Amino acid sequence: MEPVKFQGANVTYTAPGCGDLPTLAEVENGRLSVTSCWKPSEEDRAVLNSGGCICLNILGGQPPVSMWVQEVNIVE
Repeated sequence: MEPVKFQGANVTYTAPGCGDLPTLAEVENGRLSVTSCWKPSEEDRAVLNSGGCICLNILGGQPPVSMWVQEVNIVE
């Protein structure tokens, strides 16, 4: 999966050795919420279609997260 720049993205996270991560950062109910969008490759879709799973790994522990699927307007 690759992160994509999407309509509404307003912050891009960067780190040495990593690609850019476009995000929508906003405050919801007094808390910072950061959303990134990821597009599965053809290979990813083949694994998912054959019953594979989406795995999430967060270094340093598991803060509250949510994952979902939706259509987004990708910015080229």
